[in-house]
Amino acid sequence: MGNVCGYDYVIIRDGNNSTAPLLGRLCGKEPAEFVSPGNRMGIEFRTDLTTNKKGFIAEYWTSFKTDK
Repeated sequence: MGNVCGYDYVIIRDGNNSTAPLLGRLCGKEPAEFVSPGNRMGIEFRTDLTTNKKGFIAEYWTSFKTDK
């Protein structure tokens, strides 16, 4: 997860603030899946003004753990 991103990137955190543990940093076309052990996940988009590209696509879903 040590991606060095030249322009825009997305930061995924395990929580809803900037100090939450980092789950990943994405800036290329690599598909990735992140699972949060908690009930909150933060997504932050960082950009600069140098280059305009197509952007990012994100999907999410929720699931409920059942004890048996």
